[in-house]
Amino acid sequence: MMFPLQQDHAAARLLTASREAAQAAADEWYRRGVALFLVGPAWEAVKLPASLVHGVAAGRHRGWVRAMMYCFGVTGPVARVGGNYVVLVPPGTAAGWDAAVECVTTTEREAHYIGLPSPRTCEGSRAHWIIPPDGVLSPASAVRALVTAAADINRDDEGPQS
Repeated sequence: MMFPLQQDHAAARLLTASREAAQAAADEWYRRGVALFLVGPAWEAVKLPASLVHGVAAGRHRGWVRAMMYCFGVTGPVARVGGNYVVLVPPGTAAGWDAAVECVTTTEREAHYIGLPSPRTCEGSRAHWIIPPDGVLSPASAVRALVTAAADINRDDEGPQS
């Protein structure tokens, strides 16, 4: 069965490497609400623990989280998947990634897959978009700045060391 919504097909093309894979993803979204994607070569993924994101956003309200992401310049796709926020970043990010959270990509030795929701799923379920995919990826520098801010907040919360 073909999934008719153009928004889903456009998002699937961003997330996949071929027209056939995009159609398969759109079909999976229709049947299950989540589709499995190979990470790379079109994008890589930074996994931010929800506790880190909620600490910087001063709460878990979806609107606060989205506003905080935009304040840091994280304007590309961000999905809440289980206990993580998954930020899609440009290819090549993982090679130079030095922040304290995981950045995944597919290599010659290991393939990484991530289940991502339909672009229409923006609330309520276990997997949903905070910022739906629209063709633009988040700059790695913006994600790194968010991670640094979280570390600074945690350091401040610990108080002076004696």
